[in-house]
Amino acid sequence: MTLTELQNLRMGEVMSATPVYVDMHCTVSEAEKLMAAHDIHHLPVMDGGSLESIISKRDIRHAIYPDTAADKDALLVADICPTQAFVADSNDLLARVIGVMASRHIAAVIVLDEGDLSGIFTEADSCRVLAQAMQSPAR
Repeated sequence: MTLTELQNLRMGEVMSATPVYVDMHCTVSEAEKLMAAHDIHHLPVMDGGSLESIISKRDIRHAIYPDTAADKDALLVADICPTQAFVADSNDLLARVIGVMASRHIAAVIVLDEGDLSGIFTEADSCRVLAQAMQSPAR
């Protein structure tokens, strides 16, 4: 992969497709089970058909930290998810999105296609893309 090809990658080409999401009215325990079942660390949070936020394993750990004594079977996703998620369009350039992720210390981005949930792009995905680019034969 050339530098030009890397610079021209779009989010839709590098995201992980995400048919998996959690409803904001589910319990934190249910979200944790979904993450475990699909071996993922982030879940888009929906309210009906609308994207509301994103929740991560880190958010759950902080919410149920021993000092808080929060019960993850009673605590709702809506109680702990951030108020906003960083959202990108599937046609956005990867370079722009990674720049924002780095400057704002964002671990995951929700990707929309024509306003609908299409995928997710995480720090791990950016490492995968970089590794693939570095392993590509020079042209």
